[in-house]
Amino acid sequence: VKVIPNPVDLQCFFPQPKDKTLLQRLQVQDGDIVVVHASNMKALKRPLDLVKSAERALRQNPRLMYVVVGDGPCKEPMAEACQASKVAERFRFVGEVEHGAMPDYLNLADIVVLPSEAETQALVYLEAQACGRLMLASDIPGAREVLTDGETGLLFRMGDIDDLTAKTIVAAGDPTLRAEIG
Repeated sequence: VKVIPNPVDLQCFFPQPKDKTLLQRLQVQDGDIVVVHASNMKALKRPLDLVKSAERALRQNPRLMYVVVGDGPCKEPMAEACQASKVAERFRFVGEVEHGAMPDYLNLADIVVLPSEAETQALVYLEAQACGRLMLASDIPGAREVLTDGETGLLFRMGDIDDLTAKTIVAAGDPTLRAEIG
């Protein structure tokens, strides 16, 4: 088997400062730790795991701010779960954006999370890395092709909310770790 990696346009995806206008539009405050999830919001991406994890993580670090980029069948259930678990004020649902806007959203992130149960080689893995952001992903074969746990990203046991939460808290509390891995 020969893996042919996805391409990333390094003229668009590279480390940049957080866009202050976008931060204001999303009502992200100074000191917030931005966790970005970007996907097509299908069940395969496990976006509800992010809400369950956020409910636990926010008890330990109330400065976490989740920015969800994308649209799909799980967007509404995810928003409803945020309301039910009383974390909605710490979530921003952006909806689908043009691919050309993705560098701005990824560069907002302190942490990019993809809790998928299966992936080939998700473009968001590569684009987050190109933007110098810490990628936190399910420990699945597609992620392991791109991420080495603790070196080029962080991996958590797929579907394990406690592990996802623990890795989020570690990354959120350690800007040096985020910078080194990112």
